Amino acid sequence: MPPPVIIMIKSMTGYGKAEIQKNFRTASVEIKSVNHRFLEASFRMPYVLNAYEEEMRRKLKEKLFRGKIDIYISYRSENEQSVNIVANKPVIAAYMRQLTEICREYGMEFHPDVETILDLPDAFVKENDEDEEEIKNIVFEAFDAALEKFISARAKEGENLKADIVSHLDKIEDYMRRIDERIPEIEKALRERLREKVSSLVDDVSDTHPIQIDEERLSAEIVYYVERACIAEETVRLSSHIKAMRAELEAAANIGKKMDFIVQEMNREINTIASKSSDFDIASIVVSVKSEIEKIREQIQNVE
Repeated sequence: MPPPVIIMIKSMTGYGKAEIQKNFRTASVEIKSVNHRFLEASFRMPYVLNAYEEEMRRKLKEKLFRGKIDIYISYRSENEQSVNIVANKPVIAAYMRQLTEICREYGMEFHPDVETILDLPDAFVKENDEDEEEIKNIVFEAFDAALEKFISARAKEGENLKADIVSHLDKIEDYMRRIDERIPEIEKALRERLREKVSSLVDDVSDTHPIQIDEERLSAEIVYYVERACIAEETVRLSSHIKAMRAELEAAANIGKKMDFIVQEMNREINTIASKSSDFDIASIVVSVKSEIEKIREQIQNVE
């Protein structure tokens, strides 16, 4: 039975480098990335390796989801047997004819030597007799090694991000417990204020126009206004969003966009709590919760 696959969150920032040397050939690959909403890869490599770019892009898409990826690839061969220098005789002959005619026309003697020939542009051509399959093998070995290091670096940074996000979620839950503890007191105080206000208004009017209070109707109205000001529903939803974010942190990779949405919903609930509650203690707690949510939002910008 194969071992279970461990899925973890990854950062969008990372770095990996590998160099492979074989048979007088050297391939070096460097991969680094920064944040980006989508997957965008750019390659810097010798022209002779351009044919491999599409295959490399496929490998990236299989293992990466988001980030701006820069790939730098270098290749050199020190195999002398693979290089052949050939004299470009037609070009040299053409130069000789032109130089001979010029010297004759101006009455000069023409005495060509080796240095003259060596200075002629394109007089010699360098031909490579490289084994393309060997080039591809060494380049992709370096690419795969660099990619593995790069992904490992992203995963390590992702674990740091996860630990930091969890610490902020813990703080938010502590703040929410303090809010939940205040809710009964707030509702009680609100009921008392409403009843006192109604009683005061009745007393002011009853001096000239006696009024009989319908206690049942008054109680119903007080309940209605208390419910409108109640923030218990918002605290429950915010707690559920926290649980959802914890689940995402544990359950899957490629979660950055999902966490963006969850943070938006958390902000929505805490803003509603702030608008519905006039309690000073809750107002100060709300400021702290918003600060923690903003820290989470900043961190998840780095999550793949």
